[in-house]
Amino acid sequence: MSYDSFLSGFHSVMYVAIAISLLFALGSVFINFLNLARFKDPKLKYDYISSREKKMYIYFFIGLGAAVFFYLNTLFREPVAESKGWIFIRLAVALCAGTLVGYIPSLLLKYMLPANQKGRLKKLRFQPRTSPKSGKQMRLLTEQEEDVHLDEAMQAEENIFSVDYDVWVDDDSDYVKIEKYPGHLVAQECDRCGMQTLKLKKEEILKQPTDTEPGEIVKHYKCSYCNRVKHENKQIAQLEANKESFFLRFKDHIGEAISEKQYAIQLIRMEVFDNEGHPHHYEFGDIDQAQSFLKELENKKETED
Repeated sequence: MSYDSFLSGFHSVMYVAIAISLLFALGSVFINFLNLARFKDPKLKYDYISSREKKMYIYFFIGLGAAVFFYLNTLFREPVAESKGWIFIRLAVALCAGTLVGYIPSLLLKYMLPANQKGRLKKLRFQPRTSPKSGKQMRLLTEQEEDVHLDEAMQAEENIFSVDYDVWVDDDSDYVKIEKYPGHLVAQECDRCGMQTLKLKKEEILKQPTDTEPGEIVKHYKCSYCNRVKHENKQIAQLEANKESFFLRFKDHIGEAISEKQYAIQLIRMEVFDNEGHPHHYEFGDIDQAQSFLKELENKKETED
């Protein structure tokens, strides 16, 4: 096969690949809209958006990046036909451009998408529910009213803020609907009872990290529902890898927390002491969650008082 024949076939394959990539990108968006349209229950829409919508955007940008890669490999035909070396240069340029279009936006979604989804998810969560028995609008119970409808395990999850339950009631037919949402606390699912009540109690450093060797830490977890105890050993990065770490400085309240450098906050860890002086450890994914937790804690204290 001559070089010209190879290029002709190569370009034909690229055009087919462009069409497939664009169909993949647009198809993922179309399927996402179809799925949202078929969900009538606000809770089902909430779960779909929070768990699967991110994948749709990732698929879209991957397909778009692939289409850009294949398209660029159909350009600059004259220099490519004159010199075989140009085909490798074109491949390299197309790969860089396709990566910029496909991969970089996918990384940005990690920080941009949650802010975009926050308002939509809040609206869906508190959208009035309709009772399937009477057809009337249901009533959302307050934190104090809902406990009578939650079993002991559910209340244990709520008490450590790992899960938040909404209870909707139809006063005419006594129909009750309980919906489960993620709480403010970063907790694990207990491998014994299956509830999301396994929380960090304390940490012990077994080996301090040095400039050349990583350290080791053991994390002690305890389930607040079934009292399961679990220990996990983790590595601590060597000091050389931590030179660019940043420190949070708190002013009047946690919402004004700032960092020495403009890094994205990955985790906020808080230690709260109860009236008996016992420490309780909580972990949060962002400042908004920590603020909300403090407000709930304050409200619960006022209720108990």
